[in-house]
Amino acid sequence: MRITLYLTQVLKLVKDFPLLMICQAHLGLTKTVISGLEDVYMAIARFPQVYFDTALVPSVEVVEMAMRTIGVNRIMYGSDEPLNLIRSVLYTHPQHGEKIVTSYLYH
Repeated sequence: MRITLYLTQVLKLVKDFPLLMICQAHLGLTKTVISGLEDVYMAIARFPQVYFDTALVPSVEVVEMAMRTIGVNRIMYGSDEPLNLIRSVLYTHPQHGEKIVTSYLYH
């Protein structure tokens, strides 16, 4: 399951680099409340060096859950600007999930 893999990766990063300040983009890359999300947020909340941003999170429920479990002082506003300048579209890859694709050069 994707959420379990995400938690495993974050916990390994915290273990391997305990002094590193981390910002998890997109509140962990979830667009809706999914099973186990609150448990993942609570597990990560134990590590004060992990922060989150809200870029590309369209769900009020996800943002509210993150604020409730992680705390408002560890969540930053994120816009992902100038992502809109890429003129991209979402594509769902059969194995890798949602990806952003564009025919315009970026970076």
